[in-house]
Amino acid sequence: MKVDRKLFIEKATSLIIKSLLYEVSCYPSPGLVSPVSTGAHNDMDYYTFIDSISEIGPLFKEIIEMSMSQIPLNKLLSTIRPIGINIEDAMFTATKKINTHKGLIFLLGVVVASVSRAFYNNLPFDSVHSVIKEISSNLVKNELCSKKNKNTITYGEKIFKKYGITGIRGEVEKGLPTVFNHSLPFYEKYSNLKTNQRLYLTLICIMAHCEDSTLLHRHNIDVLEEVNTRSTEILNLMEYKNLKSIEKEVIKLDKEFSERKISPGGSADLLAVTVFLDGIKDYFPL
Repeated sequence: MKVDRKLFIEKATSLIIKSLLYEVSCYPSPGLVSPVSTGAHNDMDYYTFIDSISEIGPLFKEIIEMSMSQIPLNKLLSTIRPIGINIEDAMFTATKKINTHKGLIFLLGVVVASVSRAFYNNLPFDSVHSVIKEISSNLVKNELCSKKNKNTITYGEKIFKKYGITGIRGEVEKGLPTVFNHSLPFYEKYSNLKTNQRLYLTLICIMAHCEDSTLLHRHNIDVLEEVNTRSTEILNLMEYKNLKSIEKEVIKLDKEFSERKISPGGSADLLAVTVFLDGIKDYFPL
């Protein structure tokens, strides 16, 4: 489909909001907030997320517009970061200081900037992977390995120091391999399923492959490995069990993770990104 710049901006903004709504509307979603469960969380529910999404979704338009420019790729991340901070402030205002989307704001900001720049340069969708890598080049080195101010340390930095896991910074620096190698092909493959089935199965696919640093805020590396293993086991059931049986297994996992306060929030963020990328690819030149 051939689209002009104005239409692309409109469609991308709409898809951002859609992807955020799809992610929180997905059920069963082990340990995560959904329309029927607060998951592992006591301080937020489905409507907290709706409040946040309503405020932050439209604000990504500024990142789209700014990225459609001649700003060098190695300067683009630092250029859009003040916009990301404003979006984060809007989230905290809407949710009364509850963190619903902080990690996703960073992640989606990078993805949206990369997609917008690729479109602006008339590149094919397949180039987005490499644009993400270029925008986030040396991110781990600059933010995890050689941070100047050691008086303040983020969760991501603590996890890197303890486990050597680079989290979302490492994921974007590598060009989102969890998405491009696993969840996006999976989401495309199962486009024939009902929307909710497609979403929760794609979430399980992500949980099987993601080094979820958000999960490690409350738990240790053994729990992360357990989440990866048990998600892989559920995916393997698709070879010989029907979807109703699989859904029951995911519902059981949701109940257990919610009780154990296991929340794979990083995987949820990648689900939203997967939905966004699947939608936006239709507006790129073939």
